Parts: sequence; structure tokens; C-alpha cells
Amino acid sequence: MEQKPPFVIFRSGHGRKHIQWVLFAVLMAAFALFLIQFNQVDIASLVSTEGRTFERAKVIEILKDNVQEDGNRVGQQNVLIEIQSGPRKGQTAEATSNNGFLFGAACQPGMRVVVIQSLAGDISIHTVYSVDREWAVLGFVLIFLAVVCVIGGKKGVLTCVGLVFTFICIIWLYIPMIYKGYSPFLAAVLVAAVTTFVIMYLLGGWSGKTACAVIGTVGGVVIAGISAFLFGKATMINTLILAFVGSAASTLLLNYAYELPYLQIINSNNMVIEVMQGISGSLGVVMTVPIVSLIASFAAAGRKQGISGTSPD
Repeated sequence: MEQKPPFVIFRSGHGRKHIQWVLFAVLMAAFALFLIQFNQVDIASLVSTEGRTFERAKVIEILKDNVQEDGNRVGQQNVLIEIQSGPRKGQTAEATSNNGFLFGAACQPGMRVVVIQSLAGDISIHTVYSVDREWAVLGFVLIFLAVVCVIGGKKGVLTCVGLVFTFICIIWLYIPMIYKGYSPFLAAVLVAAVTTFVIMYLLGGWSGKTACAVIGTVGGVVIAGISAFLFGKATMINTLILAFVGSAASTLLLNYAYELPYLQIINSNNMVIEVMQGISGSLGVVMTVPIVSLIASFAAAGRKQGISGTSPD
């Protein structure tokens, strides 16, 4: 069998595509190293959290309830909990659960909660922060990603990879840039350019169409940013995902500046609301296409059946 010269293989479409993916992988590895280095930030301590941690716990017993005769809750509950994380894992302790909008929960035996644990020597104070909603939030996100993958097939999987990459850029590039004092406009343009390039490459490979899409998207972001700057408006100058994050940018920046722990962030009311709003809206948009297609197929089938059942005069 005649073998092709190496330069012929190199110039083939398969060879070029292979080289493109290798270069893409190298660029992503370099970008990951850059993010790791860029996030080596000495964050100024705004509040002292020494001795205070957020831990998982399980409610064992209600020692004192706060339900009134009319069914309303006033004041606080006293509950017995079993701590399930941290240095006191497995120990039991008494905790209070306030009836408030910022934190607290209407505890029931067996409920899994997140507690604020304050330790000072032999003294420990436990306060119920919220119901442990970590898996509810993550489960909802996973359902959304699964729906996108099922509906979009291979393109859907690549889209999910792009969404995860965008989230990484927001948390580890966009927010740190603003915290370090970079212009929000510059941060938005940079993140939009990077995420657009990666997503477009994943979906369509490197081509003239991809280059045009990246240039057009970044150009639109630049125009929007200049317009917002001229009229003195917030920094919501990005594509769909960054536009959503723009409304929560201040919350994310505060979380970053205060170095809030993961359990506090994932279970905070504000963060849960933002995540649920974003995922719910996106899920509705994604499901619109198959729902319309399904209805159209039924309508077309019914119309076809009606036509075939009509007898000529």
C-alpha cells in the first residue's frame, strides 16, 4: 500500500483539526495557570471571623418552639442538633433558630440545617443559619444542564461546557479584576471576548464564521460599554449570561471581598434567589423549542389526518 508523505498528512483536514485542538488545549492550560496566578490576592480583612465557622448539622429535637396560638412564629426556637462537619463532628449541642428574613429556619426533627458555630475557648454558641439547600440548588442546576444536553445532543454538551467556562471566568476573572480596581468596562469586554471565543470554537471550530462571530460580539459589547459610559450608567454591558450576572455583580463582589465561606454563600437567601431566577428563566427558554416542535407536530398530524379523511364530492 502506498504511504502518503508526512507533509500530505499534515496538510489534510484531519491533521489541521488535530493541531487546532492541541493548540486550543495548550491555550486553555495557559489560561488556567493565569487564573491561578491572578487569584493570588491578599484580600483585606473587613470583619473578624476568628472562631466562627459555618457547619452542617441535623435537628434532633425541638427543645422550645416559637409557634403561637394563631399559628404564627414569634421569637426563636431552641433546638438540639447533631453537628455533621468540622472539628466537632458527631457532637450534639443546643442551638437557637431566629424568626427572621436574613437567617433562621422553622426547624423540625430530622431537618438538615447549616449552623453558625462560634467558639471561644470552652464556650460554644450555635445559631441556625438556614435549611441546608446546597443539593437543592446544585440539583436544579444539574437538571438544567441535563435538559440542555438531551435537547441539544452533542451541541448541547458543548454548550454546557461553555456555560461552565463562562461561570469560571465570572468568578475567577471578572470579579477579581473589579476588586483589584480594573475598569468594569475593561473587565466585561475581556470576559466577553474570552468566553465568546471559547464557546464559538467549541460549537463550530475555528473558521471564518467563528472569527466574525467573536469580532461582532466583542464589537457589540464595546459599543454598549461606550454608550453606557457616555450616559453615566451600572456596568451591565455583556451578553446574556453577563447581563444576568450584572444584576448580581455587587453581591458577588461583596462575597469575594468578605471571603464568605461556601456553605454561607450557597445557602444565603440572595444567592439562592438569583440562581433560581437565572436557571428558571433559562430553562423556560430552552424548553420553548421542543414544546413548540411537539405542538406543531401534533397540529400537522391532525391536519394531515383531516385532509386524508375528507371525501371528494
